[in-house]
Amino acid sequence: MEPVEALRSARSRLRSGMEFTRIAMMMDSSGYRRKSILLVVLACAAGVAGCRQGPPMSQVRGKVQNKDGSLITRGVREIRFEPMADTHAELRKTAIGQIQDDGSFELFTYRPGDGVIHGKYAVVISVIKAPRDPVQLIEAEYTTSATTPYHVTVEDDIDNLLFEVEPISSGATRGAAAGTPATGASGYVDPWIVLGCRSGFPA
Repeated sequence: MEPVEALRSARSRLRSGMEFTRIAMMMDSSGYRRKSILLVVLACAAGVAGCRQGPPMSQVRGKVQNKDGSLITRGVREIRFEPMADTHAELRKTAIGQIQDDGSFELFTYRPGDGVIHGKYAVVISVIKAPRDPVQLIEAEYTTSATTPYHVTVEDDIDNLLFEVEPISSGATRGAAAGTPATGASGYVDPWIVLGCRSGFPA
């Protein structure tokens, strides 16, 4: 082979080798990118799945009113779902909600909008004069889990609950001027209500 032809052949082989290397690097880089994207997708899916772990929960809404059908327009109004002793709930946690001026309420467990853990609950209702005047304005039977006449099993979304309470007569309320501390669902004194600085998160 002539020197010139040999030189041309060597250059051609060199160019072919460089092109092969470039293509191989591109393929390897593309594969790396695909693997990286796949890993990111899997991580996101795992994160979403992780966020959904935990006990099942459902939305619970309803209304509280006086037994004569009138709305409760006075005081600080609160409703609590306290887990019962025989509940099947995976996690025993109280749900709480504020009773609005129209009587409506929506319960939450950890943060507004998250709902109630599935299980059996005693329904506890509290209506006190003011945060710093914790005299109950409704009959005592509604204010503790041991005496409440209302019990609810949560297994799915509920939006039509109705609870009726009997208000204490004005004379009886004046007789309690010394103050019966506002109680939680288990009959204990709720210091956050008494102090007027409850954060809104259940115990």
